[in-house]
Amino acid sequence: MSFGIQSRASGNSEAKRRDTRPNTTTPGPDFHTIFSTGGTLSYNRTFLMDRLQLLAALGLYYNDNGTIDSTVASILLGLRYTF
Repeated sequence: MSFGIQSRASGNSEAKRRDTRPNTTTPGPDFHTIFSTGGTLSYNRTFLMDRLQLLAALGLYYNDNGTIDSTVASILLGLRYTF
């Protein structure tokens, strides 16, 4: 059985420097505000002596961060049966 030994820098003697500087992600503090608005509508109905339940929800959301805006819609449908 043999073990290889390698010399490696450790502690404070190891170089801790980046080769390149990362770019700035935003042009300035005036672009750090993100506007967002949205709403959700939901509907709930029970059947069979309150044992079967129907759930439905619809959501619409809008986000704007100054450079990119997005609109997202979500739908949720569900059935629940209680024993």
